[in-house]
Amino acid sequence: MENKIKRIFIELIIEYIIFRMQYYIFADFHLGFSEERDRKVFENFFKILDKIPEKSTIVFLGDIFDFWFEYRRVIPKENFLFVSELYKYKDKFDFLYFTGNHDFFVREFVKGFRMRIFQKERIFQIGNKRVLFAHGDFYYEKDILGTYFNFFIRTSFVKFLFYLFHPDIGIKLAKTFSKISRNSSEKREVKEEIPPRAEKFFSKGGDICILGHFHKPMFIERGGKIYVNTGEFPVDQTYVYLDEEKIILYRDEEVIREKSLI
Repeated sequence: MENKIKRIFIELIIEYIIFRMQYYIFADFHLGFSEERDRKVFENFFKILDKIPEKSTIVFLGDIFDFWFEYRRVIPKENFLFVSELYKYKDKFDFLYFTGNHDFFVREFVKGFRMRIFQKERIFQIGNKRVLFAHGDFYYEKDILGTYFNFFIRTSFVKFLFYLFHPDIGIKLAKTFSKISRNSSEKREVKEEIPPRAEKFFSKGGDICILGHFHKPMFIERGGKIYVNTGEFPVDQTYVYLDEEKIILYRDEEVIREKSLI
């Protein structure tokens, strides 16, 4: 019991130290979807990364990979170039990885990059603001079918079934499901609005909600509350910057929207 309390206390101290830094927030690379898309992500993302100050915190809000599953000794080969390049930055930045509905099986492999993995949303105190980070795939409660499907494919049972398949078969099946999911999402209209679950967070005293998933860059301010969506990086070249004093939605190096938090 005493050791558990010490561990929780140490984690709280680590979070307090880490989460007082500069944050650069990205989402929805969908690496592995196509070689052309991967090439653009590789070039543009690392160009931006090279300009970010050391000791900043890089936040991935999910779906960085179009599919990811860690067999005991196998990872999808099309993601190797990206992860091997990213590994070079493990001592330069802190990394936080929030899994999405395409890469929810990210686990032990990327921990070698000194990443902290989050399977669910998390709320952090940054300056005097309560900030929520999440991928965003459960943020519209009316999407009942999608919610239950996403819950099901995250279960230990599904993970066990994948282990039974040869990687060539398992990865092919997963890419098929990924394509179906992506086609379904592309047909769904994304409104310029604050998702219902983000509204609930605000009603309970939250200040800033940052999501990915919807592939549409947004910056909505209402009643002192701020909702931001990172957009789809390969298409929009958008990402979010956050520190204790301001929040910015960027397109490459161009400021789309900026808000002081002081």
